[in-house]
Amino acid sequence: MWSISSPSKFSVGNRQNPAIPLLLKTGFCDSIYLMTDVVQPTLFDALPEPRLMEPDELTTLERMEVMRQDYGFMPTTRDELNAAIGLVGFETTPGGTARHLNEILLHQKRAVTNDPAQAVRSVTAEYDGFARRAQSDHQGLINLQGDVRELMNPRVSIGEDAGSNSALRQLVRFMDLDAYTLTKGEVWPGFDPLKKAARVRGKQGARMIVDRYSASEMDEEVETHVRDVLAATTVGQTRVLVDRAVADQARRLDFWVSKLRESRNHGIARPIADRALAHLGEAE
Repeated sequence: MWSISSPSKFSVGNRQNPAIPLLLKTGFCDSIYLMTDVVQPTLFDALPEPRLMEPDELTTLERMEVMRQDYGFMPTTRDELNAAIGLVGFETTPGGTARHLNEILLHQKRAVTNDPAQAVRSVTAEYDGFARRAQSDHQGLINLQGDVRELMNPRVSIGEDAGSNSALRQLVRFMDLDAYTLTKGEVWPGFDPLKKAARVRGKQGARMIVDRYSASEMDEEVETHVRDVLAATTVGQTRVLVDRAVADQARRLDFWVSKLRESRNHGIARPIADRALAHLGEAE
């Protein structure tokens, strides 16, 4: 279950949950930045260096707060968080994501690597993986949303009534990340919720980074935590929480689809981005 990170405070038992009331009362910021009228350059080298923010100057919690408040979703691993924050710094720069990819290419060339273009292909494939995970999680949570509405007793534990639904893992992940971000790290699950479980190759070359809650075999501490949270969360509470979790994943998917679209403006990334968008049903 959740615990309070300060040594002067206390651990939380299975039936006393400080995060659930907090999560039920809190909604996402409605002001989402829209990316429109981006001018795409033909030569990236002549453009000035962007200076919107320096990712290295932000802590993990500050990065999460930027994504949550300004973009309406929470990345599910540190890899995804760092990738997203890195792209935020290029949003006001002509070229956007394509400019960022070109910076990666130029860096690899300066480092005299064997295949500088491979770095661009790998990064674009990671954007594909983030988008696919978001789409899968979004659909799973939508299905859970429908199942929960059909449950009759709002006071019974969701773990007792729908414990076999795999999307409950992503619901607990949302609850953990939201409480962790909202309380600036004071409430946390007792383990690093942003640590990745695995990196795998997906269909058509996507690079999939799997979070600890979505791993085919969860760590024992994560599995125990998920079970305890579900036992302490009622069906009535779940109805509210799952609506917010669905919105979180919808905005996550929108973010990565938009970055894949921008990636098409880089010649090396375009074939990968085109395949990704077609797979997602987002081809133009």
